[in-house]
Amino acid sequence: MHKLLERQLKKRFGSIAQVPPELADFVAAVGQAYEQADADRQLLERSLDLTSDELLEANAALRLDREELEKRVAERTAELLAVNRSLEREISERQAVEDRLRASEQRFQALAEHSPTGIFHADEAGRTVYVNRAWCEIAGLGPEEALGEGWQRALHPGDRERLVTQWRDAVAVGGTVQAGEYRMLRPDGSECWVVGQAVPLLSDRGQVAGYVGTVADITERRKAEEAIRTSEQKYRRLFEESRDTIYIATPEGRMLDINPAGVRMFGYPSREEMLEVDLGEQIYLRPEDRTRMLQSLTVRGFVEDLELEVRTKDGRRLTVLASASADRDQRGRVVAVRGLMRDVTGQRDLERQLRQAQKMEAVGRLAGGVAHDFNNLLTAIIGYSDLLAMAVPDDSPLRRHTDEIKAAAKRGADLTRQLLAFGRRQVLALETLDLNRSVSAIEKLLRRVIGEDIELISELDAELGAVQADPNQIEQVLLNLGINARDAMPEGGVLTLRTANIAFDAEATAAPAGLEPGSYVLLEVEDTGVGIPETIRDQIFEPFFTTKPRGKGSGLGLSTVYGIVRQSGGQIVVDSSRGRGSRFRIFLPRVTEEQPPSSEPRETVTGLPGGSETVFLVEDEPAVRDFLRGLLERLGYSVLTASDGEEALEVATRSERPIDLLLSDVVMPRMNGVELARRLTEARPGLRVLLMSGYTEKPEPLADDAPGAGDIDFLHKPFSSGALAQRLRELLEPRLEANRDAAGLGRS
Repeated sequence: MHKLLERQLKKRFGSIAQVPPELADFVAAVGQAYEQADADRQLLERSLDLTSDELLEANAALRLDREELEKRVAERTAELLAVNRSLEREISERQAVEDRLRASEQRFQALAEHSPTGIFHADEAGRTVYVNRAWCEIAGLGPEEALGEGWQRALHPGDRERLVTQWRDAVAVGGTVQAGEYRMLRPDGSECWVVGQAVPLLSDRGQVAGYVGTVADITERRKAEEAIRTSEQKYRRLFEESRDTIYIATPEGRMLDINPAGVRMFGYPSREEMLEVDLGEQIYLRPEDRTRMLQSLTVRGFVEDLELEVRTKDGRRLTVLASASADRDQRGRVVAVRGLMRDVTGQRDLERQLRQAQKMEAVGRLAGGVAHDFNNLLTAIIGYSDLLAMAVPDDSPLRRHTDEIKAAAKRGADLTRQLLAFGRRQVLALETLDLNRSVSAIEKLLRRVIGEDIELISELDAELGAVQADPNQIEQVLLNLGINARDAMPEGGVLTLRTANIAFDAEATAAPAGLEPGSYVLLEVEDTGVGIPETIRDQIFEPFFTTKPRGKGSGLGLSTVYGIVRQSGGQIVVDSSRGRGSRFRIFLPRVTEEQPPSSEPRETVTGLPGGSETVFLVEDEPAVRDFLRGLLERLGYSVLTASDGEEALEVATRSERPIDLLLSDVVMPRMNGVELARRLTEARPGLRVLLMSGYTEKPEPLADDAPGAGDIDFLHKPFSSGALAQRLRELLEPRLEANRDAAGLGRS
């Protein structure tokens, strides 16, 4: 039995040496039992002398022992087989675990080698024992170079000390290494930013057996973050320093953010208070503007240069250009509005002033043209009244009629002068003027005109600069504005006259429309009257426009003021609204050098002197031409006539008689009087020239400093017969004296 068991074990395990210890012990016990049985059998055989009964008892005992032994062997064999099966399962499971562990290690190895993140493994002392390919690519080192303490070579000098200290401190206590973001310096000199960490690996006993860590290249992320940070800084700087309003708001009208320019534009003391504003209730003046903006944002997603009317905290009205875009959620709903507003109130005011100035310029030209034609008619009327007066004795009843005709014509001439003032075509006697003196000079007259129920206050700048203006016209301006102010204060009030120096530049203080940047003197007339409604404010300077009852005003007061100011090189601006009074601000250019005043030619005469010279009369208006021809012939002159410049050249070419003086209108069809005078004086040296015009200002070629202007004189229409007769003699007498001296006939 023992041998059989050994053969089975060898067959199962290959050799007795490979038998598990528990089974080997069992086999040994069985062998001992069989050896004991053999010993007992041998003992039995030697005891042949025992009795039969004893032998039977011994055999029975031996049989029992054998049965017990076989039973025990069977039980032990069963146990051995169970242990064997258990060992087989354990060995199989251990093999499977080892296979899985080997596969896991292979997967980890492959994963580590192909990972884009750098991975390293260190022992319990912190010495590197493994780095993957990504770590080598990031650091620029080979695997062997990184082992041990070699990894420190990859650290940037600026970060090396900190990181080495962190690593050693963590190893000393077995803790985690949180290196954070740091730089690596490759052997080729290039830098990269990384983020790294390492965690301890614990043994079964809970002791640190090593470290595993990761290093990720974040250079591109850092660049992106830096770009974003730079962009945010630029945006924040743009947001904070922009002169335009930049804001973020909800579609419901709640302000989320607004820049300082917006806080200033809307007049709020702080950003926090501005964020409490309800846009719909407190900012938009017209609800339809907000509705229109939200509709465009919902449909198009943006709004561009939408003109809106908004309200400031103190109630001021602003015109703004709004541009905005919509932020939407995943469902496409507008959740926020990012917008920009630009205050164009001043620009719109300037545009309105410019349009008004252009309209006034056009109306002024029309008024000047009407005045020119009217002056031609008045010249004929006054001239013929002079001729009638010459023919009517002083004691004749008809003399009164001729005087009335002449007086009416002069009133018409006064009206024409007002039109010319509006059209900036009157003659100004310019001189260097102190406006303070003009205000002081007119103050007494104004006090009598405005009445005792109106208080007159003068606020004059003691350091006021000088201007170039006609003092009589400035007084006319002050008188007209004072009378208007009186009419605007029927229940009494306050009339204030102010003067001040003011400077305009291209950026900080913009000049009113029509003025260049520079230094100006301000003349201001302000009243506390009923004010001017906004609906007619742009019309007040138009000629014949008046709000006064019929017969109470000609409508030329303010138009005359406008013309005088503009012809003086200045600008007038009115600030007024119904019930808040009116303020007229007049800006005149400031001058620093003394300039000589211009002089008006004398028009007073004491008689009608005549002569026998030849006068060439050129006038396109038939009535004026006929009157002047009759007057000149009555005064004894020989007269040649033409209706325009071209005809005059033909007449002068055909005429063989000498021409002593050219009397010509300035504005004529085909050729003007100035060109005619130039061509005739070239052909006939010594020809005297007297030009006349209903515009009253000298043409540019006849300015006092123009070449040859001294040989040409100028007479304004309408003029009296005496004024023309006197001017002709003033021009012809020097020539007559020269001719007498040349002939030896001078006076003794």
